[in-house]
Amino acid sequence: MADVAKAQAGLSLEWRPIRSHSTTYTGGPVYYRNPSSLLYCSCGDDVSVVSTTTGAETRRLGKEGDGMFCFAVDSTEQHVVTGHRSLLLRHWSLATGEELAAWKAHDQLVTSMDFSSDSKYVASGSIDKSVKVWDVRGHFCTHNFRGHQNIVSHVKFHPSKLVVVAVSEDFVIKLWDLRSSSQMAVLTDHLATIASISIFASDIGTVLVTGSRDQICNVWSVDQQKKLKSIPAFESVEGVACFSTKVLAAAAKSSSKDCKWLTGKDCPSFVVGTVGSKSQFRLWSPSGTCLATRPSPHAVKGSFRRLLAITDGTQAMTIGEDLSFVVWSMPDMEPVRHLMGCNDEVLKVMWLPPPPSEEEVEPTKLVAVCNDEVARVIDTSTWSATFLKGHTDVVLTCDLSKNGHWMVTGSKDNLAKIWNLESNKVAATLSGHNGAVTAVAFPKKRKDLGWVLTGSGDRTIKMWTLPNLEGVSEPVEVKESKFARAAHEKDVNCVVVAPNDKLFATGGQDKVVKIWRLADCDLVGTCVGHRRGVMWVAFSPVEQVLASASGDKTVKLWNLKDHSCLKTFQGHEQSVSCVSFLSNGMQLLSAGSDGLVKLWNIRNTDCIATYEDHEDRIWSFDMRGEHMCSAGSDGKIICWKDVSVEVGEQRAVEVAEEQAKDTRIDQLQRSGDTVGAVNLALELRRPALMKKILEDYVMKSLEKAMSSEEPGAHHALLQRWVAGLSDEKLAILMEFIAKWMANAKNSSVATQLLHMVLQAHDGGRITKLEGINHLLTSSSEYMKRHVARVSGLQQKSYILDFVLQLGGMVALPEIQTDALSTTMKALYEDDSDVEDAMDEVVEPQCFRMSVDDSEPSSGEDEEPVAQSPRLVGKKAKKAQNGTKKKVRKSGP
Repeated sequence: MADVAKAQAGLSLEWRPIRSHSTTYTGGPVYYRNPSSLLYCSCGDDVSVVSTTTGAETRRLGKEGDGMFCFAVDSTEQHVVTGHRSLLLRHWSLATGEELAAWKAHDQLVTSMDFSSDSKYVASGSIDKSVKVWDVRGHFCTHNFRGHQNIVSHVKFHPSKLVVVAVSEDFVIKLWDLRSSSQMAVLTDHLATIASISIFASDIGTVLVTGSRDQICNVWSVDQQKKLKSIPAFESVEGVACFSTKVLAAAAKSSSKDCKWLTGKDCPSFVVGTVGSKSQFRLWSPSGTCLATRPSPHAVKGSFRRLLAITDGTQAMTIGEDLSFVVWSMPDMEPVRHLMGCNDEVLKVMWLPPPPSEEEVEPTKLVAVCNDEVARVIDTSTWSATFLKGHTDVVLTCDLSKNGHWMVTGSKDNLAKIWNLESNKVAATLSGHNGAVTAVAFPKKRKDLGWVLTGSGDRTIKMWTLPNLEGVSEPVEVKESKFARAAHEKDVNCVVVAPNDKLFATGGQDKVVKIWRLADCDLVGTCVGHRRGVMWVAFSPVEQVLASASGDKTVKLWNLKDHSCLKTFQGHEQSVSCVSFLSNGMQLLSAGSDGLVKLWNIRNTDCIATYEDHEDRIWSFDMRGEHMCSAGSDGKIICWKDVSVEVGEQRAVEVAEEQAKDTRIDQLQRSGDTVGAVNLALELRRPALMKKILEDYVMKSLEKAMSSEEPGAHHALLQRWVAGLSDEKLAILMEFIAKWMANAKNSSVATQLLHMVLQAHDGGRITKLEGINHLLTSSSEYMKRHVARVSGLQQKSYILDFVLQLGGMVALPEIQTDALSTTMKALYEDDSDVEDAMDEVVEPQCFRMSVDDSEPSSGEDEEPVAQSPRLVGKKAKKAQNGTKKKVRKSGP
């Protein structure tokens, strides 16, 4: 109920990831199949299967500890064959993700594979210079072709014949015929590495297109086994693909662009697409004429890696050096979708504000800055992105206007740029810094732009007055700033504007936080106390306080009136990268280089929760209402939601259910249904309650057994209950037994139940229980200690028995009393128990000896003893000592 109250009071209890995007492609082969719209990518040591519709990974195939180098997918998308570091080929079922078979293929690593059109065979090329063909169902080799003089880099099946095309690193192409098990032809013309091949069935026959780093693209006739044409690309060709002009002409009817090269008598039956070192996507006629050219939308200077013809040739897909996928519509060659494969390091993320009419709707779009020269607008529902190209060096930071129509970015090219997010184009460029622009900030209160703040590695901050940027067609150059201040002694890491637009704060590598007046950029105060650079600062939405995150692993809270440190939050294991207030101003969220997101209570500086969903440094997070996005060095972008209300209600329901079950247990126990009560306690995982129920039942049963009503009935009932336990309940019981065995007071119950379990269940069933080895090992170790302890107590009991037998015959001398006291201390842990036991054993005997065995004495000597025969504790000892003295005096 307390959690519900906290949630209703506006306090956050728990955040949960609702969706995320992580790396799905790290370089290597890529396959795209049209029917299912699935993209098969090499991701580390595994094959990642990604839905191009949702951008989510649907399946991952791989063997832990055995890296994957290449793979092939059959035309039916039922089977995948992968080549591994262990020199094994593994056959997988795509429907279940199960490994069907594994066998050794080559003497060295496999470099390339391809399925035949009927999905019965798979060809593999290897570093051992051989080409082998395998029966997929039987998992045996049908052909072993040797003849290459260098590493085989590419293998490809003929689209309709049992012919394999193989390319080696010595720039030689060989055609192998499976029917005759012989070499059909040798094609040589290239002078450098052949980077890509494509086989296409055209009107003039089957053609083979090869793209090489000798800047030549060759067209070969597979049927005639000769070169048809050499196309000079004037760039290192990294990818080639063939497109049918008939298919493109049909698609052009719905295109808004006029593709004149598709009309006319000279239109070829196919065209060749190339991508290369000039960062251009081009279409060529087989005769060598360039038909169309488009610039690369990829990051990392636009470098390409691969080109694929997809969706029956009506679309193309390019893979860039930035490890992202761009889908192009054909024949107009326009990018229609951008899928993220690997984001490298994500330096900054921010939620894009939804339209005013949709403020209550969950945000789905965000902007991200990665470790390249391109900023991204990402739709998290499909994980597709729009790339904003304009900077010439790595973009470091960004900020959004209040209405979400404008974005400012800072880069290592010493420039800040203003972007119109409706057109995704640069509206203005701010130049004037002499170092990388590391911090930018828009107003937080006003919706129009007006001005922008920037901080730089040149240790200065500047305020820029912005012109009206609505409707500008060309970027506006702004070279003069309104204010410029030398802010810090080292790099400026962050600039943050207060919610009321009256103050702004900066943090730098010089370990200080500075507060500035926004109207004239004058310094208001300095907050000193951090021992490392200040990475981020945040203003409270309700109080006049400021939070700062630092490389000294702490978060500090500062008073804006006197700039003193109010509180320090410690808990991160490495530097803290970012911090933010929750909307109520009573809690903080922080994230750092340890990959942890921490939720703090400001009142008592307690860490309420820690989240470990990131695998590396977290660079940034952003909050909008009950939603948060975070990103970092692991390339992962995670969208979170505050589920405090739901968690509070769920916990209240669980508490109510447990209370009801506790009441039910009490009712069952009172009605004598011990088995039902124990089962319910076991289900609730209440070891203490269960032990109490068992002890009460055993004590009552022993009383009945002593009266000979039902001798041994309790033992039989418990044995039947233990024998009828399911595997799940038996595992829980074994956990309880191991826990009880660790305590001497509970060891007797644990020992009896363990004995019953071993009697009722065979060893095979017990050994299958999860974690049973650890439980039995710990239980046996504790049992050895308990046996040793009981044996020691048994030996000590002989002394006690001997003393008790002597007590009725002679008076105990002082030395015997001391010995008995020592024995009692060995048997009892509590001193009060020792005193009580001594009173019960010693004093009654002394009383009888002084009355019966000593000589008569005067009444005043006997009266104190006779009136207090049952004194205990210290009073009894004093009475005993007094009596002994008087007895000695009255003797002869």
